[in-house]
Amino acid sequence: MKDMPDVEAFLVNKINSLLIDATESITDIVWTVLPEHDKLSDLVVRLRILIADICTFNSINFNCQINLNGSDYPLPDAIRREIYLIFKEALNNIVHHSKAATVELRAVIFTGYFEIRLTDSGIALMQIK
Repeated sequence: MKDMPDVEAFLVNKINSLLIDATESITDIVWTVLPEHDKLSDLVVRLRILIADICTFNSINFNCQINLNGSDYPLPDAIRREIYLIFKEALNNIVHHSKAATVELRAVIFTGYFEIRLTDSGIALMQIK
């Protein structure tokens, strides 16, 4: 790409970026509709992979604390998809706005409910009281 004029190089980079985004979107759609991924543990593993990949690419440290206490619960497709998309958007916000050095994924099953938490060491953009 050194011999390309600036506009051509920009367009090639833009097309490459769009192809990567499209591939990620298709992969997300396929994953969310496959019935063999209907357990809480499948969701947690998918989140861990997503977060680790994005943090590594953006030079952000990543910690993971998972304790499913030997339990695994089925999740309806819609809930699994919504949780995944919420975490994906939260991670996007962390990468683009928080200036975080570290991101942590925490997933724990308690009696009757589970908690999945994504935290970062970045700046707070707003505080809710």
